[in-house]
Amino acid sequence: VDGTYEAELNDNGASSAASVTVSGGVALVTLKHGQSLTIKAILRDTHYVVTENSYAVDGYSTEPASRQYSGNLSEDEQTAYAPFTNTRNVGSLAVSKTLAGNGASTSLSFGFRVTLTRTDSIPVNQTYACEVTSGASVSKQTITFTAGTAGFTLQGGQRMTIYGIPTGTRYTVSENSYAADGYTTQASGANGTIGTGQSTAGFVNTRWIGTLTVRKALAGNAADTEHSFPFDITLSDNAGLTVSGTFTATGAQRSVTFRGGKATVSLKGGESVTIQNLLSGWTYSVAEVEANTDGYITTASGASGVIPYGGTTALFTNERNIEQAYKRITVTKTW
Repeated sequence: VDGTYEAELNDNGASSAASVTVSGGVALVTLKHGQSLTIKAILRDTHYVVTENSYAVDGYSTEPASRQYSGNLSEDEQTAYAPFTNTRNVGSLAVSKTLAGNGASTSLSFGFRVTLTRTDSIPVNQTYACEVTSGASVSKQTITFTAGTAGFTLQGGQRMTIYGIPTGTRYTVSENSYAADGYTTQASGANGTIGTGQSTAGFVNTRWIGTLTVRKALAGNAADTEHSFPFDITLSDNAGLTVSGTFTATGAQRSVTFRGGKATVSLKGGESVTIQNLLSGWTYSVAEVEANTDGYITTASGASGVIPYGGTTALFTNERNIEQAYKRITVTKTW
């Protein structure tokens, strides 16, 4: 059967002459989409086997699944057919980052990891085209998966779309934890299967902050307006752990520093200090060190509680009075 055979190549309806050379009983041919090849003048009773190479690694499935046709040319002028259909569908995965609350940082980059898995031989470890959208700005990039995973970062309002993922691929998107920074995370569509359209995984990070104002008021006829009254402030986070760090403040001080959950401030009558950027849900307590001393009667409101969204105030009023003695004097006039 070895030799060179006349053939006809049909390219999407346009025919042209061709030839096929058989050596050792085997001929190698290639076809593109819409092409067909007819080999002519094959002897009667010739047995044939037509096999297509596997392109599963490129994401193709083949019909028939065996990738093979075989038979015998047992009749004169018989034409045998070997139709092959290669199917490859891809979809995209979009991951979006949204911020909520009054304390979320628009400059913080949040870390993500995407994992792709398949049960067949189609590989997921590839470099895919992707786009990062931020408002009206679109940045074209690539992302490379190794051992089925790839990492990236997004800021609030950004979205990454990964293109060309074979359909049927399972995906999982996870975000790093930012609970220590006061964020709660809500995710939707974090797991799924890639279809022919776009799959979407959305992540919303919420962070609420509030303020704590400590205010000193004086009352009575003998209060000392020049005296500085010291206060101890304690602060614990949502897990009950002490808070340390320096926080911006307004009023009598420009900052307040907590060490081991404790800070000290001093205020004169009429003064206040407002500690800013405290996470909503933190627990606080304020105590006046010299309460009810030196003739003062101390009353307090809001001295302990939970930092709310917005702010709260701890008001301390020190009242001191001095009783004044009065003596009656009678004046008599004699003429």
